[in-house]
Amino acid sequence: MSATDTRDVATAASVIGTGLTELVEAMVTNLPRTQRAALVLRTFHDLSYAEIATNLCCSEAEAQANVYAALRTLRDSLGDQL
Repeated sequence: MSATDTRDVATAASVIGTGLTELVEAMVTNLPRTQRAALVLRTFHDLSYAEIATNLCCSEAEAQANVYAALRTLRDSLGDQL
């Protein structure tokens, strides 16, 4: 593979990655508020379910269920794009 081919592949991967990132961001934005908050707290802030429950004023089971539901929705919606 030539240097030009390598750059073309890298550029294509970057464009695809950017498009996928934008799609995921849009999908997360469209999640129900509690699911979105629970997912962000778990994924980006690395909080425990107990900490998420405290922040969202719910039980740990509800916090876990909200994270699971958000992830399930994203996986179901993205399907073959992952």
